[in-house]
Amino acid sequence: EYGEDFPYEQIYAEKRKLAAAYIEEHGVPAKPGLHDCLAYAQSRHICCAVASSTPLVRIRQYLEQLAVLPYFELIQSGEEIERGKPFPDIFLTVCSKLGTEPANAIVLEDSANGLRAAAAAAIPSVWIPDMVDIPADVKKTVWKELHSLLEVPAALEELR
Repeated sequence: EYGEDFPYEQIYAEKRKLAAAYIEEHGVPAKPGLHDCLAYAQSRHICCAVASSTPLVRIRQYLEQLAVLPYFELIQSGEEIERGKPFPDIFLTVCSKLGTEPANAIVLEDSANGLRAAAAAAIPSVWIPDMVDIPADVKKTVWKELHSLLEVPAALEELR
């Protein structure tokens, strides 16, 4: 969008540096409803996984700081995946490792590329908006749009 001369790598590196400094000072911010959502999943024996492009060491650090690491059966970092989101590879890898068919999984996402990856993997997705809106064509691929993780348990009850 900004052209080939746009210094994407330089700006992205600065963004990562600033984000790491913020988290170092303030800790990892928890999304409202995170603990309730994970407790619900655990009570219903719903397997939870993380599929993120973030390095594995950092994912584990964040989950430990939030005291939610034990809720996750699998943590899949994009470091081990050849093609990142919007390609479906990371979600398909998680499904394969967990022995779950994509149609029986659900992806919770806040990004357009994550939702594109879920759609490409034929996995129903829940969009929980964060700071950025998503394009209309991506919204059409979403199973549910929720305002926060607090709403996830009720949405999942619809499937039972």
